[in-house]
Amino acid sequence: MNSKDKDFFADFFENEVSTENPLEQDEKRISDTDDNDLTEYNSTNTLEHQGFSSSIENDDIFSPEIFDGVQADTSRRKMSREAKIKMTREEYRERLEELNENAENKHFVLFFGTPNSGKSYVIASLLHYMNQNLQGTIRLNPERTTIKDELLFNQMLEMFSEPDKQLGRTASLDFFELNIIFEPKDMHLPSVEITFIDAAGENFNRALVGEGDDQVGELPDSINVILDSKVNCGFAFVYDQSQKKENKDKEKSSPQVSVLRALYDQVLALQSKNKKRYSKILLLSKADKISEETRKKYNDSAQAYALSEENELRSFANGFFNEANTSNKIFFYRIGNFTKYDDIDEFDAECPARLFDWIYNGITGKSTIVKLSWWQRFVNWLFGK
Repeated sequence: MNSKDKDFFADFFENEVSTENPLEQDEKRISDTDDNDLTEYNSTNTLEHQGFSSSIENDDIFSPEIFDGVQADTSRRKMSREAKIKMTREEYRERLEELNENAENKHFVLFFGTPNSGKSYVIASLLHYMNQNLQGTIRLNPERTTIKDELLFNQMLEMFSEPDKQLGRTASLDFFELNIIFEPKDMHLPSVEITFIDAAGENFNRALVGEGDDQVGELPDSINVILDSKVNCGFAFVYDQSQKKENKDKEKSSPQVSVLRALYDQVLALQSKNKKRYSKILLLSKADKISEETRKKYNDSAQAYALSEENELRSFANGFFNEANTSNKIFFYRIGNFTKYDDIDEFDAECPARLFDWIYNGITGKSTIVKLSWWQRFVNWLFGK
């Protein structure tokens, strides 16, 4: 399917999406589902389908070295990659040519957000959901994976069962490109390769023009080159609503809303330049910290919550939801219950399931979520399930 001929994300939220665990449901699959439970995400998208992707890979060839007791096989793959503020002209051209090769078949997801907004945890929850809940297999593409990519991938899968494997903050120079191959068990569903980009929030702070040293009004070249390429891109804006406005280190910290708005403006400029629309979603991370009372106040609508007068996010959300000729999405994002030490106590697959299906449907036009028959729904209702 050519991404230029079809905007894959347009129809996803027009039908009902069941958030039941696919392993617990029957084999009736749907490509288009109605969305009675997610009414705030419904709207008619008049665009032609566009795919999404983006990649980041600007490493040098490393000399052999020891990493975690294992000598890196640098003839086979690289040790790591890093975020580069400035590339040389040769580096930029080489990377751009690499991205543009077979670009229509590359599917990248960029997670935008400030430091500590929860980007890495969102990616980890997606990988865990794909590995534990989907009917199929996932694996890294070894041809496009560095040693540090693989270490992070393994840690993200292990963190949900081993508290000692919890993720730390992504270092400012770290740049991870997780190229995941998903092969569904159902032969009617196509296999896909999806690339998740995990970069430190300091990289995105640079999009803002401000007084801080890192607020320069432009992104690092390692990210800019992706936006400059022909690869398909999808953008997830991650907002941590649990962070207080009064940041104790206010002078050194970039305000979340201002950074997201600056990033969104860059995407709008990109759309104008390339004359096409990109799929965008706003994730209200750490939603488990939003009180039940607050959610009831807004009828459990993430959009109503974001647009409320008392919410500082309104200054970003108003433009986000009123963008012409598009249908941007939003939902509360939580990955489970946590202990007082922020260890994951119980995984909740609902939000990762919805986010993954948004991504998968955007690439293939099909859904991995299964719809229960009316009889199964009646039986579940009868027994209070």
